[in-house]
Amino acid sequence: MSCVRVLAAHSKSRRPATEDSRQLHRFGRLQLRSDLSTRSRTRWACCAMYRMWQRAANPNDQRERWKGYPFENMALTHFVGMAGVEDRRNVVAAKLPRSDPRAGVFGYDEVAKRGEITDGESNTIMLIGSGKLASPWVAGGGATVRGAREPYFDELTGFGSQDTSRQGAISVMADGSVRFISSNIDPTVFRAMSTIHGKETVDASRWLSEAQLTK
Repeated sequence: MSCVRVLAAHSKSRRPATEDSRQLHRFGRLQLRSDLSTRSRTRWACCAMYRMWQRAANPNDQRERWKGYPFENMALTHFVGMAGVEDRRNVVAAKLPRSDPRAGVFGYDEVAKRGEITDGESNTIMLIGSGKLASPWVAGGGATVRGAREPYFDELTGFGSQDTSRQGAISVMADGSVRFISSNIDPTVFRAMSTIHGKETVDASRWLSEAQLTK
């Protein structure tokens, strides 16, 4: 069964926290498996992240289900995969080849290999809070993969995590660590964190802090 089918099968119900989600709460890190083939690892990670997104990644966010046609009552995801930087009106980062310097971890047709993330895994955003635009998994497109477009933390269309005491977004970095990114981050630094091999030299540490995954 493909990962998309698994996600669709699970999207109608919220399940109790899994061991994956408990590990995320305990250690603040998604343990990416290296003993599987690329295809199997991608499928495993996708399904594991879906289970965690149901309860673990932002348990403070009370939004759970889509209201209205055509995805009535489908479970929402509070996170999107980072597609890269959209620096012009007609640029869609998810459609860029992952070889493009503006590309992030996720594209519509491909996902960056670990060896392609040369800007530093701990400084590269893999997943980020979707802000007020929480959509059902089965919608696809920008509901699950989104590029960074200024203003990055816009109240209506930008990234963010709901019901947190700080302004900004909970993110999962490419090394599996879970961090909170302040909305006051320097835009130049955020752009650098959104790409996998833009060759920028930035210090992201001052804008990152531990994510508060429980109230």
